[in-house]
Amino acid sequence: MTLNFLRAAVTLSAILAGLGSVALTSSLWASTRLSVADAARFWFALLFLAWAAWIILNWFLSTAAVFVIVKEESAFTAVLSTMKLCQSQTGGVLISGTWFELAHAGIFIGALGTGFTVLGAVGVLHLGPVLFLEFWIAVLYFAAADFFYTARLAAYVVMIGGPQMADSRDARNVPSGPVAPDAIDQSELILSDMPLPAT
Repeated sequence: MTLNFLRAAVTLSAILAGLGSVALTSSLWASTRLSVADAARFWFALLFLAWAAWIILNWFLSTAAVFVIVKEESAFTAVLSTMKLCQSQTGGVLISGTWFELAHAGIFIGALGTGFTVLGAVGVLHLGPVLFLEFWIAVLYFAAADFFYTARLAAYVVMIGGPQMADSRDARNVPSGPVAPDAIDQSELILSDMPLPAT
C-alpha cells in the first residue's frame, strides 16, 4: 500500500509538473518575447525532464514491490534493495528491462495501428461492430501489457535469487516432525478385527 501510494503521488506530481511547464513557458515567453520555436523547445525540454523523472521513480517503486513480496522487506528498505540490485546487476537489469519494454512498445504500436485501422472502417462496419472490435483490441493490449510487466518482475525475482530462494522456501515448508510411514503394518494387532485370544 505504501509503494502504491508513493506511485500515485509521483504520477500526480508528474501531471502537475507537466502543467507547470506550460505555465512556466508561457510566463517566460511573455517576459522575454522568445520566438514560438524557442518557447516550444523549452516546453518540450521541461516536459521530457518531468516524464523521465516519472518513468525512473515509477520503475523504482514498482520494482521495489518484488523485494516486499519475496524478501518481506518494508517499503523504504525495498527501495534501497532495488538500488543495490541496480548496482550489483546493472547489465541484467538493463537487458531485461530493455527487452520487455521493447516488446511492450511493439504491442502498443500494433494495437494503436489496428485500432486506427478498425476506426477507419466505421463507414463500412457501422458504429456498433467498430466499438466492439475496439473494445477487444484494448482488452488484448492490456492483457499482453500485464503479461510483459509480470514477466519483467519475474526476471527480477530470478536475479534476486529466485530458484535458490524457491528451493529454500520449499525446504522450510517441509514439516520437521517424523515422516509418516507410507504403508500400514497389517500385522499390528490393534488394527485387526479378529478378537484377541483370552488369557
